[in-house]
Parts: sequence; C-alpha cells; structure tokens
Amino acid sequence: MVGRDITGATAIVSGITLTDGGDGRRVWRPIIDGTGDFAGAIGEVSAVAQPSGLWRMLGREWR
Repeated sequence: MVGRDITGATAIVSGITLTDGGDGRRVWRPIIDGTGDFAGAIGEVSAVAQPSGLWRMLGREWR
C-alpha cells in the first residue's frame, strides 16, 4: 500500500501487479480511499520507472 500526499490530502493506493515496472512497462494500481479532499476516493494510479530511477505517476480519481 502506498500513501501519496497531494496538497494536504492523501490518496491511498493498493494492489499487486505482475511487474515491478523495472522493465519500462506501466504499472496500474487502484486508489482505494484517502484523507482530506481524497476521503472516499476511488480511481487508479499508473506509474512507470524512468531511466533516472524516479517514477512518473498519473492518477485518475473517479469518486
């Protein structure tokens, strides 16, 4: 489970994937809840490893 702080609110992301993203493939995980503005959130987050070792993440909240 991963918590991500965004402007004073936290989206809680969970899930098991078949890849760790190290091969350059995008990893998708569900948003299962949150705090502050993200309380009760549902959605998804995608992440892909960059050559620099950092991760590029994109979240979509459906709520």
